[in-house]
Amino acid sequence: MRKERLEAAAKYYAAYNAGSVDAVIDCYSDDATHEEVAFAKTRCGREALREGVERFLALFADLEFELRRTVVSGDSIMCDYRMTGTVTKDLGPMKLAGESIVLSGSHLLEFDGIRISKCRDYWDPEELASQAVG
Repeated sequence: MRKERLEAAAKYYAAYNAGSVDAVIDCYSDDATHEEVAFAKTRCGREALREGVERFLALFADLEFELRRTVVSGDSIMCDYRMTGTVTKDLGPMKLAGESIVLSGSHLLEFDGIRISKCRDYWDPEELASQAVG
């Protein structure tokens, strides 16, 4: 099962890199959750996840996740990533429209079989804010 979960994690990042909402959503179980730890926001279920993925992908031109390291433990995989992309609009007070950003983070993926049942996304908002103009 370890190999299959590692392949599922790789498929998850490939789906994001391809900009495919459907392929990203296909990686999740029906009742999955995605927790954006930095903003204390959680999305539950496929429709809420789809909404979040659509918004996220629209926010970045040329988005790319580079998977740097994975650690497998039981039904979970910790994936350290480096995300790059050009931001398409300002994010509240952060003037980022048109800026190419680099952001490091980690996803803790929990699995139900080979589908993600829970994703916790950890990244530093100050790292993103430091790349804003002005």
